Amino acid sequence: MLKKRLTQFALCGAALLFGGVSMAADDLGVREKTAIDLMQSANALSIRDGAYLQARDALLTGTGSIKARLETWEAGMQQWMTGWMGILSLMELRDNIPYTSFEAALTTQLNLQATRLLDLTKQATQIKAQGADALAILGPVPKPAASSYPGAAPFAPAIDSLGSREVELSAALTVMSTMADARSATLREVDTTSRIAIITRLRAALLARGRYPLEQTIQSVQQLLDAERVVEPILAEATKLEHELDRQALNFQIIHARDTILVGRQRCTAGHTAINAVTGASKYVTASRARLNQLCTAMENHHSSITGLGLPDADLVAAYIDTDKVALTSVCKTSARPPVNCERLATLAALEASDFQSMDANYLRFVEYGWAENLDAARRKGAGQ
Repeated sequence: MLKKRLTQFALCGAALLFGGVSMAADDLGVREKTAIDLMQSANALSIRDGAYLQARDALLTGTGSIKARLETWEAGMQQWMTGWMGILSLMELRDNIPYTSFEAALTTQLNLQATRLLDLTKQATQIKAQGADALAILGPVPKPAASSYPGAAPFAPAIDSLGSREVELSAALTVMSTMADARSATLREVDTTSRIAIITRLRAALLARGRYPLEQTIQSVQQLLDAERVVEPILAEATKLEHELDRQALNFQIIHARDTILVGRQRCTAGHTAINAVTGASKYVTASRARLNQLCTAMENHHSSITGLGLPDADLVAAYIDTDKVALTSVCKTSARPPVNCERLATLAALEASDFQSMDANYLRFVEYGWAENLDAARRKGAGQ
């Protein structure tokens, strides 16, 4: 509705400027000023409406919207809560299995819980950041009333309606984008409480059933809980970095790969230091140390696979974009209203090989990251349109 009104608004200004509409006094200077005021107001309102649509898309549109990501987070949280119920059920010792099998089952389930909690925490941070970006695009509210725009009186209802929607959208973005982050503290409390409950329930089951030696079992499980709380976040982070480097190397993302390997090396060094300081649960710690070594070696191999090609950065960035150009058709031309990101992608896709060769390191970084970020955003938004 507002878009149609803005078009009428601009046409009215153009008609005044070029004489299509006459004024009573037919004063050229007055007519020209009125026309310019009308078109400037129409342009300002068009920009304002565009910002509203972008911010609204970030909240509601596509699989990557705040709404969709919050729903995914909620589902993940429920799965994580259910996981603790499974562990507490295991502590009841209903199954007559050897202690080694019991310990292996407990280790597997604790590892899964740690990975899920790390994912939930990261998702919450990402959702909050996405909300902050959307609020920045929308800008402060409330915005100027219709009376602030010269010549806008006939369109006041539509402008004021936009103002009301902007205020509502700002409130919704603030609440929904911070909801997961606000609840993350509660998740950490549940994590701590659940670990205490594990020992409590296990002790009661051992006293009731005498399945395993009481004090030895309690001590072993407590050591495992303490060690796992240190180790699993390290392994989960290293696994994600290894997967990222593998994907980046395959996609010729040379600048991403260089950045990621620096982070990976820092995580590997810090991880080895932390794991070496863990006491008790020696079998679990030894296996974890070996797994971290494996992941860190894989990161270096992925990095070497792309740097070892011996190609200039310009060639690799060009190859990365050329490989992904098909996305412009599959993502950007299949929606009734393609995401704004598609315009930026089209600009980058139009670059020629000679353009890449003339770019310095900073420009190549800007192009590679710009392509990756806008393509991911377009895929998320396009999928829901």
